[in-house]
Amino acid sequence: MPIYLNNTSYDIAFGAKPIEKMGGSKLPYSMDGDNIPLVLEEIEDGVVISSERVIDFKPQMDNILCLTENNNLYVSGGSVNSYIFTKVASNVKAFDTYVGAIWYIDNNNDLYGFGSNANGQQGDGTTTKVTTPTKRASNVKKFSCYDSSTWYLTNDGDLYGCGQNSHGQQGSGSHGNNTSP
Repeated sequence: MPIYLNNTSYDIAFGAKPIEKMGGSKLPYSMDGDNIPLVLEEIEDGVVISSERVIDFKPQMDNILCLTENNNLYVSGGSVNSYIFTKVASNVKAFDTYVGAIWYIDNNNDLYGFGSNANGQQGDGTTTKVTTPTKRASNVKKFSCYDSSTWYLTNDGDLYGCGQNSHGQQGSGSHGNNTSP
C-alpha cells in the first residue's frame, strides 16, 4: 500500500502519482508559523486507511526522512530503493542523513544505521552498502553524520567516529578512511 506525504496547501505526493501531475509544488522547509502540518497517509483502493502527522523531516540529496507524532521513521528515496515512503523504524527519538546514509537513535539509546557506506561511515568494517537498519552502538547520547563521516557520543562520555578521513578529521593520525569506530 502506498504511503503519501500530503498537505492541503501543497500538492505533494510521492510514489504512484507521476511527477508531472505534482503541479510544480515544493515541499515546505519549515513546519512552524502558518504552514499546515504535513501528514503521511496510507492509501488502499483510493481510501485513506491511516495517517500520521509529521513532526520533523529532513530532505537530503537522494532521500527524504519523516518522523511522525508516533515516533515512526519513514524514508523515501535511494536508501530504501523506493519513491514511496517506507516505514523503517519505530520508537525513534532522533535521526539524521547525509549522502545516502541514514542514522537514528531509538528510545533505548541504541544507534542504528543503514544506506551508503562507500567511505566506511556505517562503521561495520566494510564499504558495502547496508540495506536494512543495523544496530551500531548502545548507550548513545548524541550523534552526527556529515560528509560521509559518522560521529557518536555515548552517555559514558566516549566519542567515536568512522568514515571519510581525507583531511585527518577522524583524529587517527592518518588520512585513510576509517571503516570501524
